[in-house]
This record gives sequence, structure tokens and C-alpha cells, in this order.
Amino acid sequence: MDMLQGLLWIALPYSSIAILVMGLIWQYESQENYGDNKQVVCWKNACVSLLVIVALGTGVYSSFVLQTQLHAFEWLFNLVTLNPSLSLIEATPFLFKLHLLSLCSLFIFLPFTKYIKLLNSFFMNKRVDALPFIFLLFNL
Repeated sequence: MDMLQGLLWIALPYSSIAILVMGLIWQYESQENYGDNKQVVCWKNACVSLLVIVALGTGVYSSFVLQTQLHAFEWLFNLVTLNPSLSLIEATPFLFKLHLLSLCSLFIFLPFTKYIKLLNSFFMNKRVDALPFIFLLFNL
């Protein structure tokens, strides 16, 4: 069970962020049209919409009702500083874990849909001057 927990709460977040970044780079360099197969496009859009609804619903419920902000922030901070801890995520309720799984799944699935163009438009408009300030916040 420890190996499964390690894969879910340590390896999956890192790999999902890596897939999201690679998808952003791929979309930036590619001019692929997403309207080729209507059934596949409809299925992808439905899956992404369902993942967004699940991630938002469980995130709002776990933040306001279950009060999991402290454990979530500590786990996320340890994840960003490359010092992940399984004990912090084991103390959180099931709904917050479902929120994290749906968010990681969304990050994995997003680069293969047309919704990646929303994130890519941020970089296409050359609005990356605020990015160094975001990285400075993580170093505090």
C-alpha cells in the first residue's frame, strides 16, 4: 500500500505537471486542428468538463466545510520544494484526495483538448513578465 500511496501522492503530481508543460510547449509549436473527428472531440470535452466540475466541487467542499487548507498548503509547499511527505496527505479526508486526483487527471488530459489554447493564449500574448514574481513567492 505504501508503494501505491507514493505513486499517487508523489509521482502523479510531478508527472501531471510535466505532461501539462509538455502539452503547452507542443501546442505552442503545433497548428493542429481539433475539429477533425466530432465524436472524439465531444468525448474529450465531456471528460474535461466532468473533471472540472469534480475538481471544483470537491475543492470548494473540502476548503469550506472540511477545513483542509493547512494540510493542503503544507503538502503543496513540500511538493514544490521537492520534499514531499506522505504523512501530510494521509491526514486529509477522502474528498480532498479525490480533489487532488481529479486535478492531476485534468492536468494530464488538458493538453490533448482544445482547452489548452486558453492556457496557451496567456503565453502567446507575451504576458510572462509576472512569472518571476510567482517563482519568488515559492522561495519565501
